[in-house]
Amino acid sequence: MQVKHSNTSVVTYIEVALFIIIASSILILVYPKQSILELLQKETGNGELAAAYLRNIANQYPNDKQAWAALVTQYMKTGRIYDAEEMIAEMKKLDESISSEFVPKLRYSIAKYRLFSTDKGTYENTRAMAEARNVLKEIIASETNITQLEILYKEALQLTAHSVAILASDKLSEIDKENRVKWIKQSYKLSLELSSHEEAVNYLRTLSQEDHDERIKWLEELYKLSLATSSYENAKGYAGTLSVENIGKRINWLEELYRLSLATSDYKDAITYLETLSNEDRPKRLGWLQELHVISLQTSDLRAAIQYAEILANEDKISRLAWLEKAFQVSLAVPDTELAKKYAEIISKEDPANRLSWLVRLAQFAMGDGNYTMASQYYLDAMEASSQPERKQFFLNSLQTLQSGNLLKEATVLSEKYQDEYLKDDEMMSFLIKLHLAADDLEGAKKLSLKLTKDK
Repeated sequence: MQVKHSNTSVVTYIEVALFIIIASSILILVYPKQSILELLQKETGNGELAAAYLRNIANQYPNDKQAWAALVTQYMKTGRIYDAEEMIAEMKKLDESISSEFVPKLRYSIAKYRLFSTDKGTYENTRAMAEARNVLKEIIASETNITQLEILYKEALQLTAHSVAILASDKLSEIDKENRVKWIKQSYKLSLELSSHEEAVNYLRTLSQEDHDERIKWLEELYKLSLATSSYENAKGYAGTLSVENIGKRINWLEELYRLSLATSDYKDAITYLETLSNEDRPKRLGWLQELHVISLQTSDLRAAIQYAEILANEDKISRLAWLEKAFQVSLAVPDTELAKKYAEIISKEDPANRLSWLVRLAQFAMGDGNYTMASQYYLDAMEASSQPERKQFFLNSLQTLQSGNLLKEATVLSEKYQDEYLKDDEMMSFLIKLHLAADDLEGAKKLSLKLTKDK
């Protein structure tokens, strides 16, 4: 029995390619090209066949960016990344105008594909991330559509590419007029995350000028950022503005200005702010006046230190004597003896516990001025305010002071007034007799001697 073998037909690659070309040509004739592209892009069963169809359509319509994009996308779906890149290169050669508009988006898609298909930390992953960010910059630079820019902004955030996201938000702040403040805020926040303080300051300045509802908030942010970057002069400027505009916190801002002035060793400004605080912050007025006194001493403005000490003496009733003493001490340091005598005189009358020492100081001042009569009187006042043995000593001081001024007659008159107290004091009586003799008051000396003899 003879067996017949049937002829087996083998379909070659060339035949398949011809079939695809013929089939796709027929499809294009029968159906609109757009419908075919949509169907092929949705094809999930045979990606290679869909890619072949799309390649043929792209060849027939070389200027159709949608056809080329669909082909590149299909290659990516099937993992043919290098083919996708070749198509992009071919696209550039065919039409530069189309490629410059569309190619970056395709390149970005490829970079993202590689980014998410490689392990983090690997060289390939790092390279894909850099490519994605660079391409995204190109796309943002040429994009003018608000919706597309918003998408690109989110893409940049997804890649944690904050510097790229700022490019998008900056562009949106210029184009999207209704949401300008919103986008400037985004740029500001991102610049902070990048520690780009100079850029952050620029955004804040713009916000403080344009976002009137939150102007105070942005000025406060500018102040904090200036402090963080040690820009103390800028910080003073913002604090100064806030002290005028933020009335509810004016005192707080004046305090900040005072501290900043100290930090920058600007004592002139520091004193100006302290004076304002002492006038406006009534509950803490005494504290601010004390600061003024201290800073005046530190800057060697002794006259001002005396002035503030006197004001404090008049207003701080509890510490009045202490402030009068400070005024006295600083007056000596000037030196201003007249002013020191003024304060010593006041203290001698208001400080009973220390009256004697202040009277002695006053007597010494008077002696220094050559006013022996006044000096003698201060010693007499001390005598009247004291008891023995101090009383005797002050009486002697008073007499001796008059002697030093060659006021012997006045000394004998004073002697006669108090001599009866010392009739039993041989030392004192001897001194008084000699005093009368030195004054050529023989009669007085004789009377005093007789009294002394009679008493004994």
